[in-house]
Amino acid sequence: MAKRNYFPINNIKQPLIQVHLADLHFGAMDPQKEYNILVEQVLLPIANMPFNILAIDGDLFDRKYMANSDPIIWASRFIGDCVNLCISKNATMIAISGTESHDSGQWAIFDYLENSENVDFRIVKSTKFESVFGYKILCIPEEYGKGEDYYYKFLDQEYDTVFMHGTLVGGIITAKKENLNANREPVFDINSFNGCRGPIIAGHVHSAMCLKGYMYYVSNPIRYKFGEEAEKGYCIVLQNPNGAHYFEFMPIESFRYDTIRASQIAFSNPKELSAYIDNLQSQGVDHVKLKFDISDDVTFQIIREYYANNPSVVIENTMKQKISDADTTDEIIKKYEGLDFLMDPSLDEINKFIKFINYNEGKDIITIDRLKSILNS
Repeated sequence: MAKRNYFPINNIKQPLIQVHLADLHFGAMDPQKEYNILVEQVLLPIANMPFNILAIDGDLFDRKYMANSDPIIWASRFIGDCVNLCISKNATMIAISGTESHDSGQWAIFDYLENSENVDFRIVKSTKFESVFGYKILCIPEEYGKGEDYYYKFLDQEYDTVFMHGTLVGGIITAKKENLNANREPVFDINSFNGCRGPIIAGHVHSAMCLKGYMYYVSNPIRYKFGEEAEKGYCIVLQNPNGAHYFEFMPIESFRYDTIRASQIAFSNPKELSAYIDNLQSQGVDHVKLKFDISDDVTFQIIREYYANNPSVVIENTMKQKISDADTTDEIIKKYEGLDFLMDPSLDEINKFIKFINYNEGKDIITIDRLKSILNS
């Protein structure tokens, strides 16, 4: 099928309906379970609606796999289902290459689809424009060390929207300002996209969010580890020719990973504590992490043994870390004991200097008068 890089009759563009997925990370969890969830909660629902583009904004895989591994098999099956759905909708499918350590060049598995006569399938491995149904889309995969000149030859043009995998200012704590000259992945800000008429849709950060009104993170669709309590899903974007857009996050019912602290639970013995955890799992919490932050070694050992063969329950003794931190603090205090004079506001700098020399030598080897004599000689 020829690429749809044409403008509609009379150059009048129709609204563009986009479906975005990102950060699927096939292999991070049971790939067959992930496949089933994606089919039931993404492909089946969007099969009942019209759309023009189905985009996967990076990180289809969690890491590099053997070609006959389960993650490759089930990811390939999912992409095949996406392709068939796009054929039925006369839609374009765009795949953005993600983080190198995750996708690891494995989008090449699907290179043959780019030459298919049945579907308009595009894999973006380097920054470029794609034109679909009259819309000029800037596609930015995650590339490293390219520099601002490389990006601005695209960013300074006019375009309708951005599909990307990467870092946006505000998306993570360390991304505080634009940096297109980074040695690793660049950091983009809203001002990076001055030529853009519409929204910037990105994968990479595993939380759905809107930044500065036009930049969006899609989120990953399925929760697969602790620390990702935010809602998971995909998004649908409706964009008009003038750049106006509507963004809707579509939540997916995902696995629960709950973290609890022993100090926050009312229990008097190990049996009551284990009953509390078992009840959480019976109520639908798939994975529980217990942070044992109280001084009760007997209960800790019993609970750890009880759940030793249960991979869905993690027991973490945080008291050891507290003790370690305390030991470190004691060592520091002991090391610098006797140096409190450095913070004494009644001493001038010369007196502090003399005291410091004598402190390090363990005896009075110099006096202020002697120092003045040395300096004046």
